[in-house]
Amino acid sequence: MFDNPISSPENEEQRLAALYSYDILGEGLEHELDNLVKLAGQIAHTPIAYVALVDRTEIVIKSAIGFVVQQQKYPRDQDIICQHTMFFDHIFVVENTLTDERLAQHPMVVNDPKIRFYVSAPLTDAEGFALGCLCVLDVVPRELTPQQCQGLETLAIQVIAQLTLKRRNAQLQTQTKRFEEFIDIFTVSPEIHCILDRSGAILFINNAVTHLLQYSVEETIGQSMWSYCHRDDVNRIVYAVEQGLKNKVKQFSIDFRLVSKTGQFKWIGWSMVSKDDRWYCYGRDITETKKVESELIKLSFVASKVNNGVVDQRCP
Repeated sequence: MFDNPISSPENEEQRLAALYSYDILGEGLEHELDNLVKLAGQIAHTPIAYVALVDRTEIVIKSAIGFVVQQQKYPRDQDIICQHTMFFDHIFVVENTLTDERLAQHPMVVNDPKIRFYVSAPLTDAEGFALGCLCVLDVVPRELTPQQCQGLETLAIQVIAQLTLKRRNAQLQTQTKRFEEFIDIFTVSPEIHCILDRSGAILFINNAVTHLLQYSVEETIGQSMWSYCHRDDVNRIVYAVEQGLKNKVKQFSIDFRLVSKTGQFKWIGWSMVSKDDRWYCYGRDITETKKVESELIKLSFVASKVNNGVVDQRCP
């Protein structure tokens, strides 16, 4: 019936993957398309207009005016016209279906609604995949001017723009939810998570700063991280960072002390990554570990002295 390009199974799978990426075959989007469908009918002066999307085995009607859609989905084996015309690179116009050998015996022409005028503008996305058609129909023959054809083609582009906008909004919502989940994790984490600018000013810090150092988040934002460091550690930190950056090291592991609001200090084991003029830092409290290490060093020293003493007693 239609001499359109033959789509290979691989190409069809790619086309379907593109269609599914818009997530538009289920509920929703009808209202966003209603105005475009109404405008299509007005441009063509036809009582019937709709958007049809072509799934693997079904034609899905997303928005329709001028007739009551008995069902949202129609089997492709009913030879719905748009599954062929969506592959065209131009608008498809049949001014009188009874005189067109491709459509004269089509069920939509022979049976209700007995279509006599049929137009479909292909819905092709930015990657060149055919998703379906914007269709306008009438039960009497009629003609379209070049301006009307151009108007329908423009509306088809707007339909794709609407689908793309919906997909982008969905992606943005997913990314936003994921970001909020990460923020929630960082906020309640017992370890310190913070972002510093190149000079060390705190741009973001989680609630662990209150638990560990008694400072509120609001008190620390905008302040220099180094102002909370134990003064005996500052030179060592600055030297390590400067040498690392000089040698093009972007990731650091370093231990240093932070002084709390009450004057106590906490040993923090830091992992710090430098990226795009920002420091992304993760710090965990290792104060108890440092105490244990210090005690072990003392015990080792004492043991060494004891051993030396025993040796001295045996040697005249």
